[in-house]
Amino acid sequence: MTSSDTLVEQYYALKPVDFGFLECLELRQSVQPEGWSGFTLKLWLRSSTTLGAKCLNLVFNGVHDLRIGSLEGLLKFFLEIRSIREQQMEAHNYRVVETEHNAFTFFCSDFSFTLEAD
Repeated sequence: MTSSDTLVEQYYALKPVDFGFLECLELRQSVQPEGWSGFTLKLWLRSSTTLGAKCLNLVFNGVHDLRIGSLEGLLKFFLEIRSIREQQMEAHNYRVVETEHNAFTFFCSDFSFTLEAD
């Protein structure tokens, strides 16, 4: 990341390495041609496997080139999010890679996140 991206900085400020247990992966798209802008991917990542663990909820919009590898087992994942705005790729502002197990990789136009407890 050559330039600063506030959203990415806020994501890393949450210490995402603490949230690695995948609870939910949801993929959606609009079936209306005029509303289609790629997929929306929702991920819920738990801080531990215990009841009441904090959850990092991530929503990625305009998802393209999604590659999903093996998600088998109770693995701890880590998402690396990088701004690629300077590359000026149409509708691709971020590159997301799961770096621990190569479980998934994709590009997206934007993302948001919330932190919540059970």
